[in-house]
Amino acid sequence: MTVVASAAIAVLPTAPAQAAPLRSTPLITYNMLGASNGQDSKWNVTVGNYIQAAEIVTVQEAGPTPPGDYQGSVAVQGLPRVGRAWFIQHHRWRYRRGSYEVYFLQTDRNGGNYAGGRNNVAVVTHRVPDEVSAVPSPVSDGRAALGVRFGDDWYFTFHARPTGRQNPTNESDVMLARIAAFVNQVPGRSWTVGADFNNEPRRFALPPGAHLYNTGLPTQDNGRELDYVVASANIPDHRVERLPGSTADHYAVAVGGMRAGGEPSPLFTSPREIENMQSGGTLEALAGGVVNGMPAITNRRNEGFGQRWDIEANGTDTVRIRLPKARCLMGLLDRKDHGKPVMFDCGLTGLERWRLLSFGNEQYQIRSIPLGLCLDVGTSTNPRDVWDLELNPCKAKAGQHWYLAPPADPDSKVNFDPDDLGIAHPGAFGLENVHTGRMLAGEPRGLGGMRVRAYSHRTQPTPNQEKWFPEWVGDQRLRMRDAATGLCIEADANLPSDSFIGVDLRACNNSRTQTWRVEPAGENTFRLRNEQTFIGSTACLDLDQLILDSGSDIVNTSQCEGTPRTSQYWFFAPFDASAGPDETGE
Repeated sequence: MTVVASAAIAVLPTAPAQAAPLRSTPLITYNMLGASNGQDSKWNVTVGNYIQAAEIVTVQEAGPTPPGDYQGSVAVQGLPRVGRAWFIQHHRWRYRRGSYEVYFLQTDRNGGNYAGGRNNVAVVTHRVPDEVSAVPSPVSDGRAALGVRFGDDWYFTFHARPTGRQNPTNESDVMLARIAAFVNQVPGRSWTVGADFNNEPRRFALPPGAHLYNTGLPTQDNGRELDYVVASANIPDHRVERLPGSTADHYAVAVGGMRAGGEPSPLFTSPREIENMQSGGTLEALAGGVVNGMPAITNRRNEGFGQRWDIEANGTDTVRIRLPKARCLMGLLDRKDHGKPVMFDCGLTGLERWRLLSFGNEQYQIRSIPLGLCLDVGTSTNPRDVWDLELNPCKAKAGQHWYLAPPADPDSKVNFDPDDLGIAHPGAFGLENVHTGRMLAGEPRGLGGMRVRAYSHRTQPTPNQEKWFPEWVGDQRLRMRDAATGLCIEADANLPSDSFIGVDLRACNNSRTQTWRVEPAGENTFRLRNEQTFIGSTACLDLDQLILDSGSDIVNTSQCEGTPRTSQYWFFAPFDASAGPDETGE
């Protein structure tokens, strides 16, 4: 990442960007309650849907890294010269059929190192703006505002500090005044701020001539209205709407007339595998949903057509869950407060409408809009279950936690920057195999030793066996330390093990045999290449799927060279059904 000093980013498109007055520019502001990284499905499920409907989306709690391909970064004077706080990142995000510009600013102090964390801000636009800049906060622990300019019209995102006894009004009034002063340096320009002000409207002073655009409805689950828009333009009766959020924490707010939704199309470039966090089972249409009325079940991940799901949307807050170019998942009520998921032709009824509500940490509740019930595995802890998948009253329980996993597709496009992995994944993680859907786990092997296995699900035998801590060595290499034992994964061809080049847990020692290079392999997926050379070649983390299903697979290594094997593909995944490292916002 190359950073060039400047007072602001001067973006030079081939032609000046057209003006974008608020009256004719649909805007959505949204606190997305963090994201695990720029490839977090929240960007696709929520922000992607919003940018289909609006011209500009201002995002708070945008997570540690932005989505898309890195385009460049330029420094901004006045920002903290620490970590990543002093420059704005520009990424180009290819989403569905379009390409969008993402401008991202590190505002999370994150212990003082200003790298990663959830409390960062972003602006997503359809076009490259004429200029991008940031307005620093005068408060020691305040956050800067990030803005983009189209012609004479500036749009900012901002996330104020929370209010409390020691901070009853926070710095929203001061920051709005500073934004207005920054914009007014050039006569005739307008400004609009879409923000989580962490304070109710009219509880702080607005700059002279500024106008408020709010719904009068709560925008956070605590009953407070914290999310709205303040602008220099006065537009009487301008439309303002609270939108259903994908999280239980914040609602998005839309200002102006939104674009109408078109024909539903997939949110992701590749189909998803929809996995349950309690049982480890993958959602499957029995017999590929070959006829109407075929039930949906859960099964061990097998890379079959019946487990590949397109999550389709048309710019609304609902989705269709569909086998690619085939039938849709829908719910049928069979008794009071209970239903069964079945496959049926898409578009014939309204029963195919679902809403994905985020629990955080890449986990969703899948709620049937017509029935008001949620997809649930009951008490099942078996990945293969043809009976227990049902629709029940919606609750925050592990059986209703679902994960949208990347596909076992060796041709899928890489969608992350390996240099950002240490920023995006600094803490505890799970590691899932693309081929089998099983989680990397430490396991006693007798004689006081430890071996590494892969288990089907995250709640048995113990969650800790599937929890690992990364020790990053530079940007793209890491050692993996078992949370339960404190031991590290080591490739060892000499000690007794489960394969020629085995994998064991040994005391961490900073050796090459315990160091693994993360090599991008596909969408959210990667190979782990051991740094040690064995007999003239290098080894990648792999597994042997047992012929007789014992509930686990043997983890070993195989040669990295040659035709790629999907069993060498892994991805970071939640290791249990908790809400993740950040359960509440600020």
